[in-house]
Amino acid sequence: MSPWGVTRNSLIAAVAAFIAALACGGQAAAAPGFGAAVYGSPRYTERDKAFGYVNPDAPKGGSLRLSSIGSFDSLNPFIIRGNPAEGLGLTY
Repeated sequence: MSPWGVTRNSLIAAVAAFIAALACGGQAAAAPGFGAAVYGSPRYTERDKAFGYVNPDAPKGGSLRLSSIGSFDSLNPFIIRGNPAEGLGLTY
């Protein structure tokens, strides 16, 4: 550790960040826009209401029923003790 309380790793990280800032400093920021594409222009624009594979007139509603074997003690999936209900991780 140096007399100023700086470790070698933090000094190396600071120098690397400074060099990266200098390297990227001359580049202009991209103009704001809609969408991104790797090749060509984006397929969808701001005018599109839904993706091409989606039926916008599909019926809404319904229910989802999942089953599991066993029991649970809590509906809190982050407990340390006990058994959380199966499938609670799907809600987060």
